[in-house]
Amino acid sequence: MDSSNKFNLIYNFLGISTPEKQITVNLIINFFGLFLSVVLLGFLMGYFDAGENKNPPVPTPNIIYFVYAFLVIISAWQLLGIIFAAILRSKFSSGKANAETGKNYNVYENELISSQNQQSLPMAKFDDFIIPTITENTTKNLTEKVNRSSQTEQ
Repeated sequence: MDSSNKFNLIYNFLGISTPEKQITVNLIINFFGLFLSVVLLGFLMGYFDAGENKNPPVPTPNIIYFVYAFLVIISAWQLLGIIFAAILRSKFSSGKANAETGKNYNVYENELISSQNQQSLPMAKFDDFIIPTITENTTKNLTEKVNRSSQTEQ
């Protein structure tokens, strides 16, 4: 199953039909993920740093440093997701504002209008039509031409 179909199933299940709502849901999920990873990172650092100050000191297991790195990477990933979703959301809102004011110009509309004013191509001549199999069979019989330089002929 294609991953885009999985997301479509989730969005359909949640009743999310527009891209703006999908971006909003993604923003909420990214904010929650960022908040959770930062809280876990702070809790673990506080717990294990406080453990080293106890009498007798409790050493931090090495695996915790990998968990720290993982949580920092997850936090950065969620932050990037928030940034990209915010950029997309602003583009959608600016596009919607332009559509409401009637300023939603397609970049290619001006080119299309100017190309309609230019001379169009001549009509096709179907009386000179050659069946493709004729040209294919002809090219199969051709051999490669060997270019010889003037020095090799001497």
